[in-house]
Amino acid sequence: MAPFLLISKPIVVCVIFILSFSSTIDGAILLVKASDSSSSLEHEAEALLESGWWHWWSSNRNNTSSHCKWPGIACNKAGSVTEIKPPRNFTMSDKFGKLNFSSFLNLVRLDLSGNGLQGSITAHFGVLSKLMYFNLASNNMTGELTTWLANLTQLVELDLSNNHFKGPIPMQLGNLKNLVAINLSGNMLIGPIPSSLVHLTNLTSLCLSLNQISSSIPLDVGNLKKLVHLDLSSNYLNGSIPLSLNHLTKLNYLSFHSNFIEGFIDQEIKNVEHLSWLDLSNNKMSSVIPIELTKLSQLEYLNLSSNQLSGHIPPEIDLLSNLLHLDLSHNRLVGHIPIHIGNCNNLKHLSLNNNSLNGSIPAQVRSLSLVYIDISHNVISGRIAHHLGELTSLEFLNLSHNNLSGTVPDFLNSMTQISSVDLSYNNLEGKISCKFKDRYPLQAIIGNKGLCGEFKGMPSCLTSTTTDSEEEPERDGFCFSTVILYLLFYLSIFGYLYIFLSTNDDVESERTVNRNGDLLSIWNYDGRIAYEDIIKATEDFNIKYCIGTGGYGNVYKAQLPSGNIFALKKLRQLEAMEAALIKCFETEVKVLSEIRHRNILKLHGFCVHKQSVELNWTKRVKIVKSVAHALSYLHHNFSPPIVHRDISSSNILLNLEFEAFVSDFGTARPLNPNSSHETILAGTYGYVAPDEHFKPSSTSSSL
Repeated sequence: MAPFLLISKPIVVCVIFILSFSSTIDGAILLVKASDSSSSLEHEAEALLESGWWHWWSSNRNNTSSHCKWPGIACNKAGSVTEIKPPRNFTMSDKFGKLNFSSFLNLVRLDLSGNGLQGSITAHFGVLSKLMYFNLASNNMTGELTTWLANLTQLVELDLSNNHFKGPIPMQLGNLKNLVAINLSGNMLIGPIPSSLVHLTNLTSLCLSLNQISSSIPLDVGNLKKLVHLDLSSNYLNGSIPLSLNHLTKLNYLSFHSNFIEGFIDQEIKNVEHLSWLDLSNNKMSSVIPIELTKLSQLEYLNLSSNQLSGHIPPEIDLLSNLLHLDLSHNRLVGHIPIHIGNCNNLKHLSLNNNSLNGSIPAQVRSLSLVYIDISHNVISGRIAHHLGELTSLEFLNLSHNNLSGTVPDFLNSMTQISSVDLSYNNLEGKISCKFKDRYPLQAIIGNKGLCGEFKGMPSCLTSTTTDSEEEPERDGFCFSTVILYLLFYLSIFGYLYIFLSTNDDVESERTVNRNGDLLSIWNYDGRIAYEDIIKATEDFNIKYCIGTGGYGNVYKAQLPSGNIFALKKLRQLEAMEAALIKCFETEVKVLSEIRHRNILKLHGFCVHKQSVELNWTKRVKIVKSVAHALSYLHHNFSPPIVHRDISSSNILLNLEFEAFVSDFGTARPLNPNSSHETILAGTYGYVAPDEHFKPSSTSSSL
């Protein structure tokens, strides 16, 4: 038995030894790991303190285990920092480079947005291999986007917007296959859009707006099948919209505005059926608005303004029942405003200005929820219909520079929510009420020659040739009493003149004929008004109204506002200089004036100019004042100020009332108020002050 005992004891000892040794090794290993972890956490806390962003925690420097509870810090269960997001009220602008990012190997989210950071992005960020969310938006960062971004292979969201980064977009961004959102907008990036970006098939949002990116949109942009938000606006992109864009069936937001994109809107855009925002404004797109565009039933915002679109507004526009904002301004659209637009019940903003639209404003707009209407600079005609008064939410109304007629509607006086109205440069007539005068400025109705009222600078209704039979009696006490006083004065003067003129009718008639060279002698109303009606009815004697040629002139057909149709004979311009032909014209007028027979042509009137119009001092002062007002507006009321640089008599046009209009802006120069300007003489010698020849800059005296 003894041998057995001797043999068995070493075995037991051996086993115990091995077990003891193994336990020692394991204990050593565990001790080392705990030591490394503790050291790593201490390094993270030290790095946070050294950054200066948490300086008020410096008193707790020895208590490093509490850094996970600091503002903007989040840790995992092991106590390692996984998120850094300092509050927006931190003062960090000069301390960005002091944070040692290599100490945070477990960092998943880094959000330093909106803290006024300065400096550039260094390669230290490249060690953050676990980083998924990287946000430096709205800071003052500079420099280029370097290739180390390719090391952030786990990156899901990248937001470097609203900084001062420059240079090209790194091609290596296309290697970050996990990217879901990229926002590089609001920088100074140049060059093309990297073709590698179309391989980021998980991308749902791509924002590159407000940069200086050039070239064209990548042809394979349709590969980004998951894309929901695409914004390439305010760059220098050219070419056309790729056809593959129609494959982005999940797209909800699309903005290419303020580029140089040409071509047309493809009909297959109807496939992007979830689109709610479409902005292609301020480009060079041509052709017509495709009907297929109206099949985007989810569309809420549509802006195609400032292009070269032609044709009609599709009548199917009413299919866009969710539309809130429609802007088709500054194009070449023609035709009527579709009556079915009234079915767009949610529409709040309507801009159709600066086109060639005609017809009237459809009554169906009363069904809309409009807050903003701008239909200015078209050829809209008819009256301003009362149904606009049913738009109880309307705040902005611009109908200026059209052919609207009738009176200024009374409903404008009671729509208290309106803050801006512009009816200028139409054919409105009648009296302006005192209520309108109290609510709106004169600029709202200037350019309507038939209007009269108590506005300063507007003719009084008692002396105006235009009366408003539809104007209701004014209830305002001051306005009513003023009208009564003027009426009594007018009646007394009229009675005196009637008595005086009735006794001198023959003498005064002869004097009138001699004094007024262009009086239509047989018509029973003011010849000047009749002559203006003739010019308007024949479109200044357009050839399309010519129905024959006589011995010394052409014969035109004209329908005057009264509804009567007349034949007009006008001397040819060259032949009119010959005294013999003028004599023939006067003979024909005299003979036809004396003959009365149902089968002989009846003469209704004639117009003869015997001398040039006198440019007296009153007219000259009016011309000078008009030019002064125009230049004052260019220099002091327009932003940026404009220097005409070539004011001369050849660049000033006059209308029939001798009102001056400044033209020829070929040498004009806008001035940047934040920059200095050196100039050379570009005006007409003799019209520029001599001392300005020697000044290299535009001054207040030169304006």
